[in-house]
Amino acid sequence: MMQLCDQFKRVSAEESAAQQDRVAGHLAGFVQCVSAVQSGVPFEAACAGFVTWTGVTHCYLLDQDAVQISGNLTPPSGASKKDARFLPLADVAGARWFRRHYFRRAIADPGKVHMSRPYLSLTGTGMCVTLAIGVRTGGGALQVLRCDLDCE
Repeated sequence: MMQLCDQFKRVSAEESAAQQDRVAGHLAGFVQCVSAVQSGVPFEAACAGFVTWTGVTHCYLLDQDAVQISGNLTPPSGASKKDARFLPLADVAGARWFRRHYFRRAIADPGKVHMSRPYLSLTGTGMCVTLAIGVRTGGGALQVLRCDLDCE
C-alpha cells in the first residue's frame, strides 16, 4: 500500500510540474494584461493581443461579487472550436462565478495569479485551466481578471 501511495504522490507531482511548464509562457502574457488593466487601459484593449495567443480560449472580467462584467474576449480562430450543443452557454455576460474556487481565491488573495486544475470547459469542447487574479482598478474596486487556456 505504501508503494501505491508513493507512486501516486510522484505522478501527481510530475503532472503538476508539467502543467506549470505548459502555462509558464502564458503566465507572462497574462501578467502584462493585468498590468495594463491596473494602469487604466480598458480591459478589451489590454487583452486584445493576448487573446490571439495559441492556447488562449477566452478572457473576461468579474466584479467583486463574481458577476461577469465584460463579454468573453475570444480569439478569431476560436469560433471553429465551438460545439453547437454549447452555444446557449456562450453568452455569459452577467453570469455569476462565485462557485468557482479560482474566483474565491483571487478575491481572498488579490495580486497573486491563481491557477485551476484542468477541467472540462462549460463553453468549449475540451479541457482547460483558468488563470485568475484579483486586481484593484480605476476607482479602487476589486475585480477579477480571468483567462482560460486550452490544456489539450
